[in-house]
Amino acid sequence: MKRSGRATAWGYWARAVVAAFMVWMSALWSPAAQAATMRAPVSPPGDFAFHAAASADGLIVVHTYSRPAGFAARILALAQADLRHPIADTLGFTLRRRVDIYVYNSRRDFLAGAQPGNAAETGAFAVPAQSAIYLPVAGANATAVQDFLPHELTHIVFHQNEDAGVYGGTIFPRWLDEGNAAYDQLPDSAEAQQYAWTLQAAARSHALLDLFTSFNATYPTDPAANFLAYAEARSFVGYLIGTYGAAAYHRFLRAAHDGDLILAAEIAFGAD
Repeated sequence: MKRSGRATAWGYWARAVVAAFMVWMSALWSPAAQAATMRAPVSPPGDFAFHAAASADGLIVVHTYSRPAGFAARILALAQADLRHPIADTLGFTLRRRVDIYVYNSRRDFLAGAQPGNAAETGAFAVPAQSAIYLPVAGANATAVQDFLPHELTHIVFHQNEDAGVYGGTIFPRWLDEGNAAYDQLPDSAEAQQYAWTLQAAARSHALLDLFTSFNATYPTDPAANFLAYAEARSFVGYLIGTYGAAAYHRFLRAAHDGDLILAAEIAFGAD
């Protein structure tokens, strides 16, 4: 599925969500209530003999173990490319400080070392407060990191730039945070294609979620509903960018810095 253009298959839904978006902030929750539910690992990164490799500017540090020469350098290059496209294209900004990327040689090692809070549904994750990413890459092909890296790196860039608002914490709804990250996944990846299929099936069966209530401060507990929430959030971000343009979306994110999404939407997209 292409990343650009308007979401025509479910445009009626997206327009309804835009209308709801303009009144969502009427019941702003406290920063504590909107804090991230993904907890930091208990003992990251685990008992592995990690070796660090850093980018020339020191902003990206890749930690690997028992890998051939050049493996970490390839991941560094991929991360730098991801920062330029798609992340800067979507968000309009980039890293402000160092990010540490821990790469595990198997899912088993990932679960043992990173200790994700929801192991059954977590393929990789970021902890913005620590500016750290934890992900598995099985096999010798470093490009497999792209199954996870654009998504997780988008979280880091988003929070490094947005969490310094007047509230001083994570105050952004899940649909925005995860929508940006899911939108930046490779468009030809298996998961991106599954997002499209899931969304189209839900639209045909009139089973779409109320995005602003089901994907606001928490994640849906049902795995199928959770995946649909990601798909809807991804589509909504794509709708906003496709309808109003990347420059307007960048204005929206900059204006949302202090947490007032209604005001930010009016500044970037116009009053409705």
